[in-house]
Amino acid sequence: MTRLTFGIYRKGVRQPGFTLSSTMGDPGFPTPMLTATAAIVRYHREGVTEARRRLRRAFADSSYWGPSGSAQARGWASAIVTCFERYIQLAQRDGRDAFAVDLRHDVGIGTHVVGAHVDAVLLDEEGYVGRIALWDLAPLTAELAVRYAVPAFLALEEELGEGRVIGVEVWHLRTGGTHFAPADACNAELPRVTRLVAEIAR
Repeated sequence: MTRLTFGIYRKGVRQPGFTLSSTMGDPGFPTPMLTATAAIVRYHREGVTEARRRLRRAFADSSYWGPSGSAQARGWASAIVTCFERYIQLAQRDGRDAFAVDLRHDVGIGTHVVGAHVDAVLLDEEGYVGRIALWDLAPLTAELAVRYAVPAFLALEEELGEGRVIGVEVWHLRTGGTHFAPADACNAELPRVTRLVAEIAR
């Protein structure tokens, strides 16, 4: 059994043929994703003004992402700020209350485990809806949105009860595109996702 982080799973979705073994020995590099996801949590818990202030301050005070950092790092930080502003716009337009934020839950898929992450869980008239925010440049299609959503949907069903989750929405913050993956689509995609997880875990 292998545990895949949600980041690794998402990489496998957007890069066909990607395997966990291909990352062995790769030291990786810093990313601003913890700061980015923290901004969403703060937005739902403390409001837009504080979330915006803390995000900008975190980057401005950083020796890596701030004024003394490389042009590439500063550009990435700037892109995250822009994406977060788009999240605010979409969330304010949506208007539904967040029941929970930053939900993390390991789910078994086939013989492996995926550490699912849901940015927000919303209260809808018909049940609970998960929300996943994507910050990368990779194009998002309706088909890929369902694939991204499956681990989050399974995690929510385990946390909140079978039949109470009506689906998962996937927001592509670079473009503002949104897709909704309903429960039946997530269930139908599970066999394909099970094979994908096995391929990534090789």
